[in-house]
Amino acid sequence: MISFGSWEQTFLELEKGTVEAVISDYPLAANFIKKGNNLMIVGEKFAVENYGIAVSKNNPELLRKINSGLQAIKENGQYDIICEKWF
Repeated sequence: MISFGSWEQTFLELEKGTVEAVISDYPLAANFIKKGNNLMIVGEKFAVENYGIAVSKNNPELLRKINSGLQAIKENGQYDIICEKWF
């Protein structure tokens, strides 16, 4: 097993043949491959993880605004567009 300083370096080493495989978060790998690299994702996902936004307990107004904004973009379809582009 080899560790590199960044995910980008890890995928570049895979592309160069320094390593034979990389285990990574799906969004990281998919985003790197979208940039036109000569790599592919194989096998099944190990697990499905949800993402979260941390908010201080002392800031309920910010939490309300975030939740309201998320609901709005989910309803108008923008959320799916963002997820497809970035994840």
